[in-house]
Amino acid sequence: MKVLTTCIAALTLSAGGVSAQAWIHDRLAGAEVVYETGNDAPAPTQSWDSEGGTVYDSGQPLLGQHTGFWEVRHGQYCSYFGPVDHRDRDWTCWNVEFPTEDTVVFSAPPGPWIGPREVTGRFVR
Repeated sequence: MKVLTTCIAALTLSAGGVSAQAWIHDRLAGAEVVYETGNDAPAPTQSWDSEGGTVYDSGQPLLGQHTGFWEVRHGQYCSYFGPVDHRDRDWTCWNVEFPTEDTVVFSAPPGPWIGPREVTGRFVR
């Protein structure tokens, strides 16, 4: 049944419809993930609340923790970590997939990009 649910969700997400918007929001709201690093460094974490707030903790003392905003736009996960007075611009949007019940994958859309093009996280809450 989990495989069927994941397949149906993937089809819904690929359609980019209104139900995809709600499904992504409902899956992330109240959740926390630990991101894969591929090395021995402390793993970054991120949490989302249902009101549009998000906290990204780099796991690195020098890089620290960042509080921002999130929403779902046109079937993509979008976040903003800048000054509140610039919230009307400068959002970064990612394609999002949930390949398993406890995994989320954010991937950069085509085009110029700085940083990793794909990030995988494991739900811990």
